[in-house]
Amino acid sequence: MADYIAGACSVLAACAVHFVPRWEYSVTHSLWATPVIALTAVSLFRIGMSPYWVYKDAERSGRDKELVLRQKIDALGAEIAELTSLRDEYPHVVVKFMGERLKFDAKNGWPEERPVYVVNSGKQEALDVRIGVIRMKLGEVTFGEVSSLPPNATDIIPATVTMFRDDIPGVHAFEILLQMEWATGDRYLNGEEVVPLTITYRNHVGLEFATDLVVAYSLTVGTRVRNINYRALPRDRFASC
Repeated sequence: MADYIAGACSVLAACAVHFVPRWEYSVTHSLWATPVIALTAVSLFRIGMSPYWVYKDAERSGRDKELVLRQKIDALGAEIAELTSLRDEYPHVVVKFMGERLKFDAKNGWPEERPVYVVNSGKQEALDVRIGVIRMKLGEVTFGEVSSLPPNATDIIPATVTMFRDDIPGVHAFEILLQMEWATGDRYLNGEEVVPLTITYRNHVGLEFATDLVVAYSLTVGTRVRNINYRALPRDRFASC
């Protein structure tokens, strides 16, 4: 810009001397002002344009950052949607209780095993099927693991009952402990004993899932499963049971 202004001043001075010879002396003695005029013009131009340049650069930078953030948000949204959507072809694992309904006070004189079954109603194999520890007032239940559960398959998941009280013998199964919790509480009059339960598992490509449900016991109905909710887990939040 300074070069343009200095060049313009030089051209104007040459033209003035050429066409108006009597101005030669004045123009010659005024050439020192050419760089000063150029510097002044450049300074005024930059001072006047600086707010626009600052705003323009900030606006461009802001738009670029906004575009990058929107792309990241869209990518994360697509990933979350993929992780949290549970399609029909994924495994769907629930627990199931089989056999006749427990008689009252089943801990005394109930020799039969009362295993807990896991059932995969999905279209993919479920791997590393686990259930978290269930802790109640009288005792707790810890479960083993079913390493592989093919589609439409049923298997027994190992369960161990640990009682907190020594004066209640004969409680060797989850269902019997659930009945004892119901009998020793105030729900035996009306209502049922309810225990939340979460099953975690994965498929063959590493996608991880959970099933949330409620196991409920009452004397008239027995043990049943309800409020089943299948969901997918983000990869870094697979529950370790």
